[in-house]
Amino acid sequence: MNFEFTPHDSQRVLLDKMTRFTVVNCGRRWGKTLVALYIILTALSQGKKVGYFVPTSARFENVWKKLVKLLQPLEQQAWCKINLSRHEINFNHSTGHCKFWSLEDLNAGRSEDYDLVVLDEAAFCPHLQDSWERCILATLADRSGSALILSTPDAPEGFFYDMTQYASNAKNKLWSYFKAPTWTNPLITKEEIGIIQDMLPERVFNNEYGAEFAIDLGDSFFYSQSSIIFAETKVHKEFPLHFSFDFNVNPCSVTIGQKIDYPRAYGGGCYIHDELQVQGTTRELCQLIIDGKWLDHSAGFFVTGDNSGSNLDTATDVMHNNFDVIQHMLNMNEYQFINTRGRNPLHTISRNSCNTVMHNQLLTINPKAKVLTQEVKTAKANARGQLQKDRKKYKMDLVDALRYQINAWFPEGVPQIREFKEYINKAA
Repeated sequence: MNFEFTPHDSQRVLLDKMTRFTVVNCGRRWGKTLVALYIILTALSQGKKVGYFVPTSARFENVWKKLVKLLQPLEQQAWCKINLSRHEINFNHSTGHCKFWSLEDLNAGRSEDYDLVVLDEAAFCPHLQDSWERCILATLADRSGSALILSTPDAPEGFFYDMTQYASNAKNKLWSYFKAPTWTNPLITKEEIGIIQDMLPERVFNNEYGAEFAIDLGDSFFYSQSSIIFAETKVHKEFPLHFSFDFNVNPCSVTIGQKIDYPRAYGGGCYIHDELQVQGTTRELCQLIIDGKWLDHSAGFFVTGDNSGSNLDTATDVMHNNFDVIQHMLNMNEYQFINTRGRNPLHTISRNSCNTVMHNQLLTINPKAKVLTQEVKTAKANARGQLQKDRKKYKMDLVDALRYQINAWFPEGVPQIREFKEYINKAA
C-alpha cells in the first residue's frame, strides 16, 4: 500500500491532540478527507474495526474511491477483500475491517461494534442526534472505541453545533474540540484566500472558510446591507441609464440607475439615482419617466425588470403586454431590453449577487430613493431563504427591481462582480 501523507502543521496538531471523542470544525479545503483516510488506514493496519458514517451515500464516494484505489494492490496479493456493492473491506490475515455507512438509513451501524468511528460532514445530517444516540455511540461500547466527528460548520444550531460546544467545554479528558480555518492549510495561498474572500459575502466566507458558525442575523435578506453607501449620486453623461421595472398595479415601480465602468476615483461603481412609483399602470409609470426628462439623457438607456412584463397589461390594454407598452411609450428598440424574456433570477442567486455587490461597497443609493432605502433595510427572508413579500408590510417592489437590476448588470454572478471590483479599484 502506497499512501504518502505528510500532515501540514494544523493537521499535525489535530493528530497529536486527539482524544477518545474528537470534534473537528474546519473550513473548506483544509484537508479533512486526507486526515480521515490517514486515520482509517492507520487503524486498519493495526487490525481495528472502522465505521465511516456520512449523511448520504453520495458524500462518501470521494473517500471510498480513494480508499479502494489504495487497497487494490493488497487485494491483488490476497491481503484483503473489497466488496464494492456493500462498501466494505475485510483483511484476510487480521481483524482489520472497514464499512462505509449512509445515515439516510436511520439504523445505520446498529448491532455493529467498532474500534473507531469516523463521522464526516456531521453538520449536514438532518437526524444526527438520533443516529448518534440510538446507533453510533453503541457501536463503540464493546471495544471502548473512539470517534472522530468532522464537518464544515453550518448554522449555530443543530446537534453538530451542540457537540462542538460540549467538546470545547468538557471537563473530562474524553472529549476535545479542534477548529481549523481554511488558511491554516499552507497549500492554499494567501492570495487565493483573498480572491475567495472578495468573491463571497462576508457571512458566507466566515462560515465556509473561517469555520465560523453562521452568525444569526435573524431573517434579514441582505446580510451585507451595512456596506451599502447612501449618498447623493451624480448622473454620468457618458454612460447609459438603466430602468428596472417591477410590475404591480399597487404600486408599479422602477429604479433608475447606472453602472459606471471607471476607476473609483472617477466615480466608478453601481448607482441607484432615483425611484418612481405609481398607484396605477405601466403606462402611468412610463409617463413619470417622460415627465422627469430621464429620456433626455445623452447616453441613452436600457430596460430590465420582472419577466411578468411579458404578461398582458390588462389594466388598460388587452392587446399589449407591459414591455410592449414600455417600448412604445419610451420610443425604444428591442435591443435596449436586457434580461427581460427569460426567467427571473432565483432568490438565492440574486441574494448572493446583491450581497456581494454590497459587501464590496460597489452600490450607492441616493437618499431620494426613500422607499428603496427603507425596503433594503427591512427586507426579510422566509424559511427557504427567499425574499418575504406581501401586499401590506413587506411589499418589496423596489427591492425586486434592485435584484433584477443587479442581475442585468452582472448576469454571470459573483465572478463578474469580482472582475468589476478589480477593474474599478485600479489606479486612476
